[in-house]
Amino acid sequence: MKKDEQLGVSRRSFLKGAGLAAAAMAGTAALAGCASEGAGGSDTLANTGDWLPQTWDYECDLLVIGYGGAGMWASLIGADECGQ
Repeated sequence: MKKDEQLGVSRRSFLKGAGLAAAAMAGTAALAGCASEGAGGSDTLANTGDWLPQTWDYECDLLVIGYGGAGMWASLIGADECGQ
């Protein structure tokens, strides 16, 4: 029996784990830029709600909320057919 087989760690499982850890670190670093500078309890516009309009009287021909598979296709078809 090889030494690494006694521990239950193969080269393949080690590389899989290292790849997953690297992907998790890259994702964490990418999302760190999304945090606002005022995060930490300070009084920012996002926390106070001052950015909300007084009335909601907006009109639109096409409103896509989200960007999943259906949202992507709805926005592409809307841009193509409706000129939005």
